Amino acid sequence: MSEQWEPTIQAFEQRDREAPPDPGAMLFTGSSTIVRWDTLADDFAFAPVLNRGFGGSQVPDLLAYFDRVILPYSPRIVVVYSGDNDLSAGRAPEQVLGDYAQLQRLIHADLPGALLVIVGLKPSPNRWHLAEAMCQVNSGLERWASETERTQVAPVWHAMLDEGGVPREELYSDGLHLTAAGYRIWTESLAPRLRGLWADHDQR
Repeated sequence: MSEQWEPTIQAFEQRDREAPPDPGAMLFTGSSTIVRWDTLADDFAFAPVLNRGFGGSQVPDLLAYFDRVILPYSPRIVVVYSGDNDLSAGRAPEQVLGDYAQLQRLIHADLPGALLVIVGLKPSPNRWHLAEAMCQVNSGLERWASETERTQVAPVWHAMLDEGGVPREELYSDGLHLTAAGYRIWTESLAPRLRGLWADHDQR
């Protein structure tokens, strides 16, 4: 377990002690793209949302802290964005896919009614050299999710490319993290899917 995240996790736990969140929310977690999404509550106003992202994290960090950043909240939907830090750190696409499969097993073993929605890896100018590996992860995730219960992948890749097939510069603040325009693209891609899943869950 990477100890570098311990202060962040402890801060989450302190916040929860001071203002315990209601169980059953739509939980967003993962790396810095989630951490910086400060308009979540407005962008997904049809459901209570909770942000438990921790910047720079990888999928193995979610595995290590599963019982502290996911399990305590009994979320109805778990939305995860993670994986490009993993590839940047040298992990192979097959390892990222295996880590996601392990995360899915953890979630559905302890939260059998929860839905897992994985946001597909985004293209970014600073990591364009990893585009082939990212596409391998995205296609692998989509194949796997199509055969896995209560698991979906929400792709964002093509919506973030220009007509020349490269990342749209205006969607990134520093070549990696998203601008407000980038988050609008994500919201447009995710909101209809998540709204439908939330409504379906209400009807069960």
